[in-house]
Amino acid sequence: MRVAHVNLSDGLGGGECQTLTLARALAATKAMDQRLILRTGSRLLERAAQLRGCQIRPVANSFVAAARATDDCDVIHIHDPSGLKAGALASLWGRPFVFTQRQLQPVKTTLLDRWCYSRAARIIGVSNAVGNAVKTRIEDAQVETIYDGVPLPEFAVDAEPVSRKREQRFIVACIGELDEATKGHRTVFASARALRKDYPEIAFWIIGRGRDEARLRALAARLPNVRFGGWMADMSHCYRDIDLVVRPSRDEALGSVILEAMSFGIPVIGTRVGGIPELVRPGYNGALIDVDDGQGLADEIAHRYGDPAQLARQGANARLTAERFSAAVMAQHYAALYRQVLASQHAHTPSGLMDRSL
Repeated sequence: MRVAHVNLSDGLGGGECQTLTLARALAATKAMDQRLILRTGSRLLERAAQLRGCQIRPVANSFVAAARATDDCDVIHIHDPSGLKAGALASLWGRPFVFTQRQLQPVKTTLLDRWCYSRAARIIGVSNAVGNAVKTRIEDAQVETIYDGVPLPEFAVDAEPVSRKREQRFIVACIGELDEATKGHRTVFASARALRKDYPEIAFWIIGRGRDEARLRALAARLPNVRFGGWMADMSHCYRDIDLVVRPSRDEALGSVILEAMSFGIPVIGTRVGGIPELVRPGYNGALIDVDDGQGLADEIAHRYGDPAQLARQGANARLTAERFSAAVMAQHYAALYRQVLASQHAHTPSGLMDRSL
């Protein structure tokens, strides 16, 4: 089977990282040929250069160019909204496509958008919350959920907790794009402000980059317990020093950072939005708070700081959770989906009538 992954994004966010994670996991199975169709000059294209077992094809930022690049593929996987038109166009040439929806925001419902969605053999939500959002806006859409996945560290699941005391303080990390409108960094600062006097041993790390970095640094300038770590390509060493991860998002389709942290045995405190409650189970592998509840976040952090046994127990459960959402499990689900789509395409296409030409 020949599968084309199309992602025309210029950035390197969670969705782009998931594109590479899936391609890498599928390559490990050696069950299919893969082509990555990526935007010329994009950060994703630069990162994909490290990928083995896949053909990389740069294209202009054009849905027509992307569609043409799928000419010898059996199934097309569209990974970002800008490539949806490419999938719809390729479907007119007899190439079925699936589209992964990674946003909770309402799906656009212009006539063209509805037509593009209608051409998809399947629409995949990365959480039940996302899938339900699609179903409410797109009539007769064939929607199912396949959760994002993360590679599991070698020690994960059954191994003993990693010794992480290069850093003597209790480290609380907020990891991801520095976008205050969606990620809720002000909530982190409010909790840091509430804890700094009575809990000087608790330190906050803000890891990532984004459009609001300068403004967030200014807001945290008078908080000695907050430190910015910038963007890190490899977080594995950092996770070994982190005790707790917080994700106080206002909008979150799923949150692959949550799964990544859990794979290192780190409990997570998140908000009750989007797909986060599908990963974080209060009292089992972390806690949930309301959006913008800085004091609630501070209370949950202090509770875990004061109960190392509970922290360790929830960390072990976090590792078990991550195993259910591993990159290998994600790849198995997508491989099965591709086979179903291809079988359905063959069943509904009269012999000799499929036009694969351009």
